[in-house]
Amino acid sequence: MPATYARTALMPTYRRNAGRVEPRAWGAAERVLRAETAAGGAEVYDYSAADVTKLPGVTPATWPARRGGLPAAVLGTPTVAAPDSDLNAPSVAFGTSGDGYNTAGALDWSSRTVATLLSVSYCATTGGANVRSPGAVITAPGQTASNGGLALYYFDEKATGIHKADGAGGFVFERDADADTGQARVLVTAHDTAAPPSDEIRLYLDGTEETGTQSGSSGGNPWYAGMNVALGYRGGTTGESLGGRLARFIVTTRLMPEGAAVRCSAALQVISRLL
Repeated sequence: MPATYARTALMPTYRRNAGRVEPRAWGAAERVLRAETAAGGAEVYDYSAADVTKLPGVTPATWPARRGGLPAAVLGTPTVAAPDSDLNAPSVAFGTSGDGYNTAGALDWSSRTVATLLSVSYCATTGGANVRSPGAVITAPGQTASNGGLALYYFDEKATGIHKADGAGGFVFERDADADTGQARVLVTAHDTAAPPSDEIRLYLDGTEETGTQSGSSGGNPWYAGMNVALGYRGGTTGESLGGRLARFIVTTRLMPEGAAVRCSAALQVISRLL
């Protein structure tokens, strides 16, 4: 931890944990995050940049899973980035094309109709239309979320949640009305393919629900068997990579209600030093 990092009311004291010195508030926030994402025995896959090598500029061959036991293998040359004024937390930096991490297809979600995705990311403003994954895609290997899966990403620099159920109609999306890149963001998307179309996706930015542009209805079918996690790119092709930095990504098979989504957003902001 940098010597210049100021103490605040959120970070009153420090403690030792596995050889690291960290604010007591970070540990409390991590406990909240773990409890909320795993509530009800939910299946959880959790990736933190704090768990990869700490050497800036290095391209780790794998991104280990903090929870879920599903490591992701490297594609291209994403690199470790040190905390700085853009994102004051460990992160992995991805170019706009060719970079990502993905797991082997190992998730059988053929009976799933609900899930929640959470991420902490920073995307530089680029201008113009773009499709970039600030967190990850959960879909069949080699496919994008619009072929059958779910994701949170930026389109035209606006935060968006998307899903399409396996073999069912058009995809559904919920998009923020305002451009959100150029700053660190905590995104949470709650997905329920069995809900009415207006509620199939709930999108939260930094703990506030967004009600921007929504479209489509997927018909309430489940997602695929043999799905995988794709970090830092859209899935299907690394031609659409993040063009920014990813600090944390979590997927849980719990459908988070608003209160839980807000609590997890706050916890992620504390853990990622955004508060």
